[in-house]
Amino acid sequence: MHRSYVQRLAIFVLVIGLFGLASLVNHRGYVASLTGVSVTLSNPRPSFKGALGSGNTVSSSLVTINTTAGAYPSTSSGQLVQGDTVRIGTGGSLTRYNITEVTPENKLSI
Repeated sequence: MHRSYVQRLAIFVLVIGLFGLASLVNHRGYVASLTGVSVTLSNPRPSFKGALGSGNTVSSSLVTINTTAGAYPSTSSGQLVQGDTVRIGTGGSLTRYNITEVTPENKLSI
């Protein structure tokens, strides 16, 4: 009986060892390059969707955004930085502007 126990133990250790060895031999690294990522910093994706606030005038380079909570998805200039592009207009007639400055008072210079 002692010999049977030793044989079973040896077979068990051998099988477990083979599984361990097979996992080491077939191990592949999982490394991905960032060039395959669809969302990178160079992709133009809309991150701000707001509306003009009151007090804006045509041809002014200072733009005030609407800060009414819940009125639009974006109600703060905190999402915008210098160099971002915004589109301002009505309906399908949107003109593209580059932001030159963002102020804490939810105003943009374009």
